[in-house]
Amino acid sequence: MMIDTANLNKYFSLEANIKRLEEAPELSSPIMDLIYPANKREQYPSSIVKKSDLPAEIKNAPVIVRGDSAYEMPGKLTTINGYEPYPVELSKRIPAGDLNDILANIGNAKKSNVLDVITERMRKTVRATTEALAAQSLTGSISYAIKDSEDVYSVSFGTPKDQIVSKKFNASGADLAGALELIYSMCDKVSVNGYGQNIVILAGRSAFSALVKLITVSENSLGVTVEKNELLFPGFSVVRLASSYYDYKTKTNKQVIDDKKLCAVALDAPFWLPYCALDDISANLASLPFFASYEEVKNPSAIDVFGRSKPFPVPVVDCICWSADVV
Repeated sequence: MMIDTANLNKYFSLEANIKRLEEAPELSSPIMDLIYPANKREQYPSSIVKKSDLPAEIKNAPVIVRGDSAYEMPGKLTTINGYEPYPVELSKRIPAGDLNDILANIGNAKKSNVLDVITERMRKTVRATTEALAAQSLTGSISYAIKDSEDVYSVSFGTPKDQIVSKKFNASGADLAGALELIYSMCDKVSVNGYGQNIVILAGRSAFSALVKLITVSENSLGVTVEKNELLFPGFSVVRLASSYYDYKTKTNKQVIDDKKLCAVALDAPFWLPYCALDDISANLASLPFFASYEEVKNPSAIDVFGRSKPFPVPVVDCICWSADVV
């Protein structure tokens, strides 16, 4: 019997996908929420990200003598070379027998729709993958596993700043003043080209714990306040980031911030997360954060449901500074 797929086509239409995105609950993930919030995400209408479109540093320009030619802005806007973001693509096969029941329930609000469960799980998986890529971008590069390959997806944006540690937080004679001097030095390094008015220090577990101990034994805590996993200092905050992602190459969970390190980030810098054009004709090659589609399989009779996205987190490496081990 031929299955009537009219409801199925309607469910996976571009309009339905856009509506689902608009109505879906907001997903939270620490790096994206903090470094790449919604106002730094963009639907980018191309599958190649041109280097000329990457966030450019803003420097003050020299004035000119009246009547002289204008100061030419640096950078070649005509360059066509760039980055090729790799897509995130997920699939789930639904046998024809199960599909009959699913099609009967589409549009029935009183019954749980299996397709809703599948597409939502895919959307969450895409978000977790985007979060992992965003986390890696803080190192100035992306090195991410490729399915069924020994190679890795590699992108380099440059080298973040670094900070040496002359005395560790848990060393004999360490005090809060010395720890603050190190952190303020990191803040100075990420305060470039007008950025650095909003700085966060991301801390690994041991680094955060050592800093808390220095505060508790200090005679002058400088009015530091504590809010859950955050220490609020004058001019910056320190956030304990106990976040990790699964590394498919090493088969282990990898900490975003190393247990013993600090990472300073100027949040007001133009970090950028474009969602590039999807390799999906049914999506009209649109650039959406997530798109679900399907494909019919003849033998055995079934459909394959696909979830696609093409995120590309772009850091501002001059506004990132990593410390050596502080404990």
